[in-house]
Amino acid sequence: MLKRWLILIALCFSSLSPSIPAQTAPEWEQISPEGTICGRGAPYAFYVNRGRDQRKLHIHFAGGGACWNAFNCHKSANLFRDEVIPYEAVLNEPELREGVFDLERPENPLRDYATVFISYCTGDVHVGNRAVNYTPSLTIQHKGYVNAKAALEWVYANFPEADKVLVSGCSAGSYGAIMHANSIFSRYPRAMHRLIGDSGVGVIAPQWDGLETWGFYENLAKELPELADVRRDPFIINQLYAANSKRYPEAIFTQFTTAADSIQVFFYGLQGGKDWQSGMYARLEALERLPNFRAFISGGTAHCILPYDRFYTYQANGVPFRDWVADLMEGRDVPTLKCKNCQIAELTH
Repeated sequence: MLKRWLILIALCFSSLSPSIPAQTAPEWEQISPEGTICGRGAPYAFYVNRGRDQRKLHIHFAGGGACWNAFNCHKSANLFRDEVIPYEAVLNEPELREGVFDLERPENPLRDYATVFISYCTGDVHVGNRAVNYTPSLTIQHKGYVNAKAALEWVYANFPEADKVLVSGCSAGSYGAIMHANSIFSRYPRAMHRLIGDSGVGVIAPQWDGLETWGFYENLAKELPELADVRRDPFIINQLYAANSKRYPEAIFTQFTTAADSIQVFFYGLQGGKDWQSGMYARLEALERLPNFRAFISGGTAHCILPYDRFYTYQANGVPFRDWVADLMEGRDVPTLKCKNCQIAELTH
């Protein structure tokens, strides 16, 4: 089950190129930047679809698990994707193109967007820059930050201007999205800025040391210097949201989660944590004090919504998530929404 989840989470894509007939979308391109590597040494690559409207840019950070010690980084644990999706799979398995990455679906609010799919294969939620020797025979290249920066430099060179910029990420990618948001938004100062963190609330057990292991804090100081001393206090993902919210008051930052997300619960348990749900509500309620943050909490246990067809069927308090995202990207105000009966998924009819 977990293996299938890791594969599907990693298969998130979308769109990019002008003057394309409305009924068709361009195909995906593979880009292999120099100086990049996957966790166990495999080559890194990311994917680009030039879409129908290059003035609309969607940058998506893929998910695919994580690891931070000799036990859960071992190959047999199968807790993170250690290779990128093969290009042949991207081209030849259209049934895996669901959710916002179904570029032929008329009701997809992102179907015209130029889209960059930042692959993930380093077990460090796109924030690491260390080669860690867990045992004499086990070294993991936690180079997710390096890979992401290489992909983004290509984006900036090839898409120098945009009117709308959406940064999103699923699961592990949701942390990459907020980590790299400042870099991305600052390159497009005149664009409308939006962020969707999908299924990555960031409930962290107090004793967990994964961020330190990956070399996150050194990279954080580069991205947001005002957080350079954050290790003096327990770090929570909210600090990244708060710092970016202050830098970009005109932007809207959002998070989606289900009320009992089974994968977030699982990884929180690996950290030694208990009662993920209480932590989730506390984190999101704190962020709701920010003037430009919105949350969408749906019922059930599903993990990630953007790369799946439940993007079109899940709702909260009677509002479909698809419609909420469409309003978000059209510049309309969207409210924070929470499920009423959170035990089960609330579906559209």
